[in-house]
Amino acid sequence: MLKSHALYFTLVISVIIAMLCSSLLLVVHYHNVASLYEFQSKDLTNNVSSGIAYLLSGEIEGEDELIFDLFGEGKDSVKIQQKQWGVYDYGIVAAKQGTQQVSKGFLYGYFPKDDKTALYLSDLGYPLVVSGTTHLQGNCYLPKSKIKRGYVLNKGFRGTKLVNGSILLSKNTLPSVQNNRIEKVFGFFTKPLSSSCVAIQDTFKLPYYFSFADTTRYLSVTEGYTSSFLKGNLILWSNDKIVITKEQRLEDVLVIAPSIHIEEGFEGNAQFFAQDSIYIEKNCKLNYPSVVGLLKSPENQGHAYLSIGNNSIVEGMVFSYQEKRDKYQSLVKISKEAIVQGSVYTTGYLEHQGEVWGDVICYQFKLHTSSSVYENHLLDAKINIKKRSPHFVTPSLLETQKEKQVVKWLD
Repeated sequence: MLKSHALYFTLVISVIIAMLCSSLLLVVHYHNVASLYEFQSKDLTNNVSSGIAYLLSGEIEGEDELIFDLFGEGKDSVKIQQKQWGVYDYGIVAAKQGTQQVSKGFLYGYFPKDDKTALYLSDLGYPLVVSGTTHLQGNCYLPKSKIKRGYVLNKGFRGTKLVNGSILLSKNTLPSVQNNRIEKVFGFFTKPLSSSCVAIQDTFKLPYYFSFADTTRYLSVTEGYTSSFLKGNLILWSNDKIVITKEQRLEDVLVIAPSIHIEEGFEGNAQFFAQDSIYIEKNCKLNYPSVVGLLKSPENQGHAYLSIGNNSIVEGMVFSYQEKRDKYQSLVKISKEAIVQGSVYTTGYLEHQGEVWGDVICYQFKLHTSSSVYENHLLDAKINIKKRSPHFVTPSLLETQKEKQVVKWLD
């Protein structure tokens, strides 16, 4: 009897020991798997960082897709994609080992080539005239006749220095843009919508997100569409007019129409492109990195107009472009107490009564009062390059830009 109990207990103990040993082996196995997974994840993350650095180095030209082995050992495959997105670019870098993959998307532009120049004004043969509380902080490229004090609306120049920086001579032409990028944006106005177009109805109110890893989608919208949230790899397109209300939220999308109207109180970030007019009402905030671009077509025989209302803020770039000048030059207006934090570029007229925390490149200033129109006059205007963030990355618009830099990481 005693022997049979001893045998029973021996069997039980053997089973328990076997189970403990099996559990220990499983723990060791899963630990090794987790360690291998963690090691591969770190390795893939490093490979993605290497791919991003390669893309930003400028070795890849155009909208290319490149797949290559980083170290020539047949196990570190990296795929790099880049594509123009408005006047910025976006890139997606994916690294793969076996079945495991890590990817990262990002919007990128260029570091400003010059962080000391506040103003470049074309030389049309007559000087820049400043009055009131106008303040120019930074180097200024001005006509040969340079700059002088003026008197407008009973206001003389109230400052102590006309320019707080160096004065250099400008040319009668502006720094040129990258024509291929401008042509690509122009193409958005006439390009037929793709077969993947989704029509937005007035009852559409659900959030919509499109990944930059997928094909770009075009949404044809009516003037009064009511979607609450639109984000990602998405183009809002209309052949008439788009109205953006304060209830709507946009992030990273392109908005393209002949005319765009942004109502009071709107806040979001996007790139807005129009051919006839862009009207931003007061108290709006376009967060970085936003772009507001007016591109006048050769067929437009009238005025093209871009207006930023009182107390509105644009963080990014404001620009107007037309290939050939005519008697109906495009006009950009920065209203009183409006602020542009970044860059302003216009091949037409600029009526500047607010503040630019950054740089201005323009063909000619205009000032409208109730009694007259003044050319190359600034009244109570501020341009201060020192107020621009040192982390500001400009869109890929000018030909002189060289050093690429990430603007933001994409979901």
